[in-house]
Amino acid sequence: MPFDPYHKWLGIPPAEQPPNCYRLLGLSQFEADPDVISNAADQRMGYLRSFQSGEHSDEAARLLNALATARRVLLSEKERRHYNHGLLLPEMVVAPPPIDRLNVVLAEVVAESLPRLRPPLIPRPQPPRPEGYHYEPRTREPVAELPAAEPPVAEPPAALEYTPTDAIIGWLLLASCVIIFAIMAASQ
Repeated sequence: MPFDPYHKWLGIPPAEQPPNCYRLLGLSQFEADPDVISNAADQRMGYLRSFQSGEHSDEAARLLNALATARRVLLSEKERRHYNHGLLLPEMVVAPPPIDRLNVVLAEVVAESLPRLRPPLIPRPQPPRPEGYHYEPRTREPVAELPAAEPPVAEPPAALEYTPTDAIIGWLLLASCVIIFAIMAASQ
């Protein structure tokens, strides 16, 4: 069984790993008193320094760095506030509004109409190849030189034609977006 410094030295069981900064220093969650934080960090760091010259010196150094980081974060008001917000965030996540049948239908209609809304791709015309032109794939150099060719002239793409169905789809998509934003705003 591999050595677990969190469990053996700090009493943090595997189920609570990786520990947050408060647990790492042995503090209660959201402790804000700088003296309590500093004293807890000093005690834990002093205890871990006794293992620096032992068999698991790498783990001791890694934990000392983690303790120093936890101390710095919790002693800085701004960093602690940001860190606490990150700890609370998973509990504050609100479930998204339920998807009703209308949204599913709208998504299917939009997915079906997207290929029609894009303009067609116009293939590029290839310049004519002169007689005697030969390409050797191994050397990747043309054997015969090409004469200067005139630049190809591409025709402008045809104008897109929108049907009444496309307009209805657009309005339904806009209405669903407005409804979704209203639901999201009301839930906050």
